[in-house]
Amino acid sequence: MFKTREITILGLFISLGIILPYATGHMFGIPGTILLPMHIPVILIGLFYGQVTGFMLGMLIPFLSSILTGMPSVVMLPIMMVELSLYGFMCGLMYKKLNMHIYISLITAMITGRSGYLIILYIFADILNMEAYTKVASVYVAIIVGMPGIILQLVGIPIIVKFLGGYICGKTTI
Repeated sequence: MFKTREITILGLFISLGIILPYATGHMFGIPGTILLPMHIPVILIGLFYGQVTGFMLGMLIPFLSSILTGMPSVVMLPIMMVELSLYGFMCGLMYKKLNMHIYISLITAMITGRSGYLIILYIFADILNMEAYTKVASVYVAIIVGMPGIILQLVGIPIIVKFLGGYICGKTTI
C-alpha cells in the first residue's frame, strides 16, 4: 500500500509526464518524437517503484495526456500506452526487482518498448492501411528521430537516479 509521500511523488511524476511533452512542444516547438519527454517520468517510476507501478502509470500517463492536452493523438495513443507501459514494466523488473545495472535496465526497456510499438502497429495495420515495410520503417524512423531523447535518457536518467534515488526509494547505487 502506498503512503502519502509515495502518492505525492507519483502524482508529481504523472504531472511531469503530462507537462513535459506539452511544454517542450508548445513552449520550445520541439515535437515529443524528438526529445521523448513523456518517457522520462515513466522510466523513473519503473526504476523507483517497480514493474507493476511502472506498467500501470505507463498506461495512464499517455491516456491522461491525450485527454488533457491532445497529445498523443488518438491514432498514437494505443501505441504510446503499450510502449510506455513496457518501458515502466521493464525498468522496474530489471532494476528494482532483479537489481540489474541501470544501463542494462534502460536499454532492455527501450528495446522492449519499441518492440511493443512494432507489435501494436502490426495489430492496427489494417485499420491504418499500412504495408509491412511501412510498419518496420515507422519504428526505424521513430528510433532515428528520437535519438536525442534516447541519448538524453541514457545520460540524464542515471544522474537523476543517483541524486534522487536515496530520497525517493533509498537506493543510490546505479
